[in-house]
Amino acid sequence: NLNNPFVMDSTLARRIWYYHENSGNPQISFNTHQMSIEESNSNVHIQLEIINPPLINSAEVQINFENSSLIENEFYLSQTNFIFEPENNNSQELTIQIFDDSIYEGTEELILNLEIISGDDDIFIGNPGIFILDILENDLPQVIIAEVMINPQNISDANGEWFEIYNANPIPINFKNWMILDNDTDDFLILDNVVIPNNSYSVFTNNENENTNGGIETQLEYNGISLANGGDELFLLSPEGFLADSIWWDGGSQFPFGNGKSMALENIELDNTIAINWKESDIEFSSGDFGTPGLENCFYPNEFDECGICGGNGNSCNLMIGDVNLDNTINVVDIVVLVGIILDNETPNPDQFYVSDINQDLALNIVDIVQIVGLILSD
Repeated sequence: NLNNPFVMDSTLARRIWYYHENSGNPQISFNTHQMSIEESNSNVHIQLEIINPPLINSAEVQINFENSSLIENEFYLSQTNFIFEPENNNSQELTIQIFDDSIYEGTEELILNLEIISGDDDIFIGNPGIFILDILENDLPQVIIAEVMINPQNISDANGEWFEIYNANPIPINFKNWMILDNDTDDFLILDNVVIPNNSYSVFTNNENENTNGGIETQLEYNGISLANGGDELFLLSPEGFLADSIWWDGGSQFPFGNGKSMALENIELDNTIAINWKESDIEFSSGDFGTPGLENCFYPNEFDECGICGGNGNSCNLMIGDVNLDNTINVVDIVVLVGIILDNETPNPDQFYVSDINQDLALNIVDIVQIVGLILSD
């Protein structure tokens, strides 16, 4: 049997991968190129080595941490500058302190590189001059499947199926390398960067074209996933292998959905694995089907204000109550436009409905006209 040279000489691999043609000059480098640890309160120890001394003058190197996804308050370096004295080839130790947290952030990287600050002209950074520490995530992503359109009516299933997630994570999540799958053979690997803000609703659809999907703004188009009417499953799997969320539904005997109506979780705080916590959507959206894609789940008689808030008061929006034609003034023209809307000569858009329904009774009528007159006279 032939002896394995890599076993006989453990430095061989390093000399192959980190060869430098100026091998006779003084070089400062890390003793390793990359390590992985699970996120925890822990210390990592690595060495800074110098080879081919002697040095004529002292050499100073600095450690930089540019381009790292690990942010500065998540780690601590025992020091960032090291002095190597002449006639001394001793290694020096760097301690990296990692701080744990309870927030899902995905796998993070700390990237350190060496830079010569001062020293002899012939000294240089050897290989490896970069050290990468991978921090493997151990916290569960807080993601909730909140609404599912299984059986669109005015759009075909091939163009109009979608599901909505709520990112309850304290920080945004990048869904790159996540998987959407079911309990059978359907699966889809997300290859692009899809960053979903925290505390927000987002829609994943099988068709991103708003002209053919029912007017839905989508954050991700998937394929290879079919949401079966007769009962199915939906799983969200993080790159770390965490099952972030999953739902199972039947053919309608327990989980509520009908033709052209999504099923929606009544409250984001409820357990979405329990059928009674879901309701059939009864608010119409742009396609003529019923659902609240990309918005807080809401049911009649509660309506969305123009900011997409269920039962909200619109304070976050820059609309003027009574300004029916949305020209930033309230005058007799607004009364004329509102009369036309009431007589069914015109259809108000959501903003117009909001500013016209002054008494907020979800109906446009003579009472709203009287109140607009009062607003004009009060000016």
